[in-house]
Amino acid sequence: MQCEVMLKWMMGLLGLHVVFTSSYAQVTWSTVGAPTTETLWGVAYGGGQFVAVGEKGVILTSPDARKWTARSSGTDAWLLHVAYGDGCYAAVGETDTILALADAIHWQRVDPNVSSSGKERLNVVAVNRWIFFAYGENGETVSAERPFQPWRRYPYPGNRRDGSWWRGYARGFEKTVLAGSIGIQVYGTDRTPGGLRNLEGVAFGNLRFLAVGAGGGTAMSMDGESWEAGSAGSSTAMRGIAHFNGLFVAVGDGGAVLTSPDGRTWVARSSSTQRGLRGIVASADTVAAVGEMGTVVSAPWVGLAPAVVRPMESVSEEEGGTTVFVGDC
Repeated sequence: MQCEVMLKWMMGLLGLHVVFTSSYAQVTWSTVGAPTTETLWGVAYGGGQFVAVGEKGVILTSPDARKWTARSSGTDAWLLHVAYGDGCYAAVGETDTILALADAIHWQRVDPNVSSSGKERLNVVAVNRWIFFAYGENGETVSAERPFQPWRRYPYPGNRRDGSWWRGYARGFEKTVLAGSIGIQVYGTDRTPGGLRNLEGVAFGNLRFLAVGAGGGTAMSMDGESWEAGSAGSSTAMRGIAHFNGLFVAVGDGGAVLTSPDGRTWVARSSSTQRGLRGIVASADTVAAVGEMGTVVSAPWVGLAPAVVRPMESVSEEEGGTTVFVGDC
C-alpha cells in the first residue's frame, strides 16, 4: 500500500494519473434493489450520476450504482438508451422519443423534426464532440448540437435500410462505429467480417474496438477498418459491452457476464442474477448493468497492477454509445 501511494504521488508530480488494473476485476457482482419492475434497457454515467432508462418511461438515477431513485420522465414510451455529454443527458426510445435535461432529475421531451408518419424507434444515443446523435430502426439517424435544441434527420451515408436497426455505438481512432442487424458500419461503409449479423453492442478500449451480439458472436478491429469475426466462447446472446478496469465486460441473456482482456480470451463470471441484462456502463470505479424486471447488478473497481494514462482532463470516455465529456449544457 505504501508503494502504491508513493507511485501515485510521484506520477502526480509529472502530471500523470495512475490506474491500477487487475485480471481479477468483475469477479464479484452484487444485485442491487431498484424501485421498478419494468425492464431497463440502457444505462449511462456522467456528471456524477448513473442514469438507467426502461419500459413505460422509467428513469432511475444513482450516485453510486447501489442506491437508486425513480424520476418522472413525463412519458409512457419505452426508453431504450441514454447518454451523457457536454454537461447534458439525453434519453431516446420508441416513436422517435427524445428526452433531455441537465441535472438528471428534471426531464424535458424534445420533438424531433420528422413527420408523424415517419417516426421510428431510436435504440442508441451518443455524443461525438459536442453533437448528439441517435440511431434506430430502418437506419433512422437524428442529431442536434444540444439535446434541448431541434433534432433533425441526419443523412448518415448508407444508413437508411428497411428492416435494419442499430444498437451499438463506439468511437475511437477518430472513427465512429455502429453495430446492428446488418453488422458493422464505419462512417457508412460496411466493415462486417464473416457475414456477422445482429450485433448489439460495441466498445472501444485497449486500443481496439470490440462488438458482441447474437449467439455469442464477436467482431474486433485494431484500427476500425479491418475487422475479424470471433466468439465469446458462449452461444448466449450478448446485449451490451463496456471497457472497465483493463477488461472488456459483456452482458447478455440469462444474466450472462463475460470478461476479456483482449477480445479473444473470455471468462464467464457470476452476475448473481438469472434475468437478462440489456445495458452496461462504467464509471472510474464501478461497472453497472441493467436488465429485465428492474434488475441492476454492479461490481467494484479492483486495483493491483499499475498503468499510466493521460491526465483525466484531457481524456474522453467513449464506450458503446456512452460518451463522457466535461462542459456546460
